[in-house]
Amino acid sequence: MPDESVLDRPTVVTGGGGRATRRGGGSLGPEGAGGSSPAGDEFDRLAAMLESIRDILSKLIHLEPPLFPEQLQPGFKEVWPETERHLKEAIDGLRSDARPPNWSDLLKNAGLIGSMLQMKETSLNFYLNRVATEVQDYPQANIGKPKRIVRKLLAWLVPSFEVINSVIGSIPAAVFPGKEIVKEVKEHMAAGCEAVKLTQEGR
Repeated sequence: MPDESVLDRPTVVTGGGGRATRRGGGSLGPEGAGGSSPAGDEFDRLAAMLESIRDILSKLIHLEPPLFPEQLQPGFKEVWPETERHLKEAIDGLRSDARPPNWSDLLKNAGLIGSMLQMKETSLNFYLNRVATEVQDYPQANIGKPKRIVRKLLAWLVPSFEVINSVIGSIPAAVFPGKEIVKEVKEHMAAGCEAVKLTQEGR
């Protein structure tokens, strides 16, 4: 079962929000917004983005009542521990003091520093915060107007999955060795959401 603190979290905010003086976009390290290499803060921000992705995927898999069709739900729960482990390894690696020296160049070449990182971080925050809000309303799907509530959650998940795919896909494999596994799980979850839509439409 997921950590209760994950399920209770109302919104998803990445990028080390507790360090208000270091927010504002771009590289916040010694080399400034146009710096030629990532500062440590940018590794932290990317790690926080992966934490947000992990948290929202966990919420979706463990929603009650289940969001996904009953034939699919057990499979997602079964593979989640391995998926989460790969995410944790990447997060821990980004925050490690023993990061390989070439990771700075890898992130730079992948567009994960400066204004590009800021754009991806802002976009991820925007969509995942909306999904987190809809997840808070999801338990009401058993009462009132369930189709409306589920339909709204599914609508926000479509662009959210695209942004998640973009972020994960841009991280170099050396930094995130298990990213293909995480992407595969995410893709099957996206397909599961499409199945829910079709079921709602009676197709």
